[in-house]
Formats: sequence, structure tokens, C-alpha cells
Amino acid sequence: MAPTRAEADLVYGPHVMAAYRYYWEARLAEFQSMPADTKFSLENLAPDRLILGDPETCVREFERWQKATGASTFLLRLRHAHSGGPPHEKIMEAIRLFGERVLPHCHEG
Repeated sequence: MAPTRAEADLVYGPHVMAAYRYYWEARLAEFQSMPADTKFSLENLAPDRLILGDPETCVREFERWQKATGASTFLLRLRHAHSGGPPHEKIMEAIRLFGERVLPHCHEG
């Protein structure tokens, strides 16, 4: 999460891509329905797999997934062990944004 989707892509995109590259190249189950020539890109990877963007987008996506699955708990992952990033200050900014602009909209049901 970042103040804008463009910044979220810039800050988190490379780390997300590093984390998913193995799964993509191995054509694991979640990617088998995609045509083999689909480009490995954040645009192709993110839909229905990642909640990434500005706070308002994240709120909408959490609500959409909650309604679709009935989940009351989500795993918030702001650092990617495969790549070691993003930088600590960006993670802290994302935590602050999440607490101030997403969490107040999260509720069960």
C-alpha cells in the first residue's frame, strides 16, 4: 500500500515479482489457466491475487474479498522475504496508511 497505485507499483512491484517468479515459471496450479505466452507482469499477476494500491482501492478490495469469501481475517504482508524489501521506511509508511485509512473501514460481516 502507498498513497497512490503508481507508488505502490514502484515500491512493491519488484518485490512482488521476485516473490512470484518461481511460481509463475513453474506454472503452478494458480497460473495453469493462463495461456503459456502470458507476459510475467504485475498487471497480469495482481488481479484476484494481490491487494495493491492506494488506501481507497485497498478498502474496496478487502470489502470485495470479505463478501466473496466470508473471511473475517486477512494476512497483511508488507515485506517480501524473497527480495528483502521494500525499504523499512516504506513498510512503516504502509503500516501507518493502513492503520489510518484502511483499518477504520474494516469490520466483520
